[in-house]
Amino acid sequence: MYKPKTDGHLELAILVVVDLADRNGLVAPPDVVAKYLEKQLHVDPKLVTNKIVEMESKKLIKLMEMKVEPRRVGYDLCEFEKRHVKGYVTTDDGKRELHSYGTITHHAFGKSMFPEFHSGP
Repeated sequence: MYKPKTDGHLELAILVVVDLADRNGLVAPPDVVAKYLEKQLHVDPKLVTNKIVEMESKKLIKLMEMKVEPRRVGYDLCEFEKRHVKGYVTTDDGKRELHSYGTITHHAFGKSMFPEFHSGP
């Protein structure tokens, strides 16, 4: 299993998935986000679900709605650049670096691919 370089990288990946699902009018439950990141980035799903709970307590996401709280998030979620998602993340030693999640695209949120994603409440 892939272990994200820093906690910040895992948080960014989760934020990107949740935000993209939300922009497409879909809700991404924590277990589905975990399954998606396991498939795309080979991250341990247990690590993802634990991080989502922690992120809710830090008010980075609203768990019930699975929406990103934009004012509370310390990352710049960049728009798509040739179908790549990029975001700036602060590493554990305080440096900011651009991190790319090229496999996470709008296309990935087709309902045929993920029937577990469902329209909002």
